[in-house]
Amino acid sequence: MTRKVDGSELRTILGEEWIRKNTLKIQQHAMSYERATWSSILSLLSSASSTKSLLRQRIQNFYVAFREVYNRQTGWVIPDAELRNDLQISTSIKVILAYRAFVRRRRVDLGYKNIKYSAEDLENFLLDLFEGSPRSLHGDQRK
Repeated sequence: MTRKVDGSELRTILGEEWIRKNTLKIQQHAMSYERATWSSILSLLSSASSTKSLLRQRIQNFYVAFREVYNRQTGWVIPDAELRNDLQISTSIKVILAYRAFVRRRRVDLGYKNIKYSAEDLENFLLDLFEGSPRSLHGDQRK
């Protein structure tokens, strides 16, 4: 809506301050979404030392939590392409950096059989979010 106002005669009626306030609100909601959705999942990839069995359990818990968010949020729709892309990119950066760092540091302790996805796989999954087409990480529904 702020883009429509910004590019129309409503800009003179509502003013720059209205556009700034509403743009800020959108950014705050996006940050709140990321914290509420991804913080607990990313905490599973924290760098705290653990035994091999605890590390393996943490990575499995990460995959389960990631799959739950993925399955739910691929069905969500963000019609604004720019906002959707911004959220996909922002989320992807946080998740992929944390995942790469965790796997790189813990690869030996985890063992290759416990690493289900590459960072690139997860990045591709994250690009499916908010498209409004429910998908599953397991099955033929992936493009």
